[in-house]
Amino acid sequence: MKKVIILLPSLMVLTFFLRSQEIIQNPEKPLSSNARRILETEEMFRITDESGEFFFKWASNLQIADDGSIFLTDESQFLKFAPNGKYQRNIFKKGQGPGEIQSAFFYYHLQDENIYIYDPMNRKIIYMDQEGKLIDECKLKERYVQFIGLWKDNFILTKYIFPNFEEPTGKVFDIPGKILFVSKEGEIVNECTGIPWKMFLHPNIGARIPLLAARISEDGKACFISDPDEYMVSVLDLEKLEFIRKFKRDYPRVKRPKRTTPSRSSIKIPERIYENDIDYLYNFRENLWVETSTNDDKKGTLYDVFNKEGQYIDSFWLDVGELINTHGDYLFVRERDEDGTISIVKYRVLE
Repeated sequence: MKKVIILLPSLMVLTFFLRSQEIIQNPEKPLSSNARRILETEEMFRITDESGEFFFKWASNLQIADDGSIFLTDESQFLKFAPNGKYQRNIFKKGQGPGEIQSAFFYYHLQDENIYIYDPMNRKIIYMDQEGKLIDECKLKERYVQFIGLWKDNFILTKYIFPNFEEPTGKVFDIPGKILFVSKEGEIVNECTGIPWKMFLHPNIGARIPLLAARISEDGKACFISDPDEYMVSVLDLEKLEFIRKFKRDYPRVKRPKRTTPSRSSIKIPERIYENDIDYLYNFRENLWVETSTNDDKKGTLYDVFNKEGQYIDSFWLDVGELINTHGDYLFVRERDEDGTISIVKYRVLE
């Protein structure tokens, strides 16, 4: 029987081998004299599923269209809301036919008046308008791991090259990774290498494939990619198609809680000691917000702020829910009540 290589995300390490690249080492404290304050916000409106027209289970991947319309995904749902938060429609269609999505976990991006949806199970990218009307589909020749976004009408996708694995025991491998630029005809037009992951691989155990934390800059000229194993962000120049800079700061790592229940597998898997230093990246007012692994029961989550040059200019605590995107002067967060009820809340930043 053919062996299947499966990945363990708990051991993933991302390291960039970047030649002739500017490296910016920032201190532990930012430039701002007002750093580590609790960010002042004002609630604008709240979206709940009390009407019964849709439901929230793990509402995520929220994006904002040019006209202010709000899109987000949930279990077998691709929901659209008006700019004021009023529910409009669910444009998710389950299946394998034209305009239909097979995977419950899909990726999408908004560009101009269209939506581009990557369905990894069907190996295709669907183009539709914002009302859910099918425009076209792009059939892909292979399955990619992640859909990062669009650049000059090309899709930015990630792929990993796995070794031939014949050993009966698992070990850590260097897995070469690529960022690929794929045309709307499904052809690879450019690629950027130099993203080797270290992964523990074993033929008899399984877990989901790890994903990059990536964010295209607001001007569309660069892509920021974080390293999950240390505090570092690398900058991919989308014009030159090469990594031009990486920046980091001195960061006190957060220890990962020890496993409280024993593994059912007889396979010995080394446990991670630390949390990922960086969880997510966001654009805000021409700067990059870095969501760190540092949390406080009273203050919330610590966010760091870097400018385009990679200077560590500010930091703050966010004490309102879980940030899932930003837009202009506004934040969109996911909040849970004590009974587990989920709300999507829009806040305005007052600073």
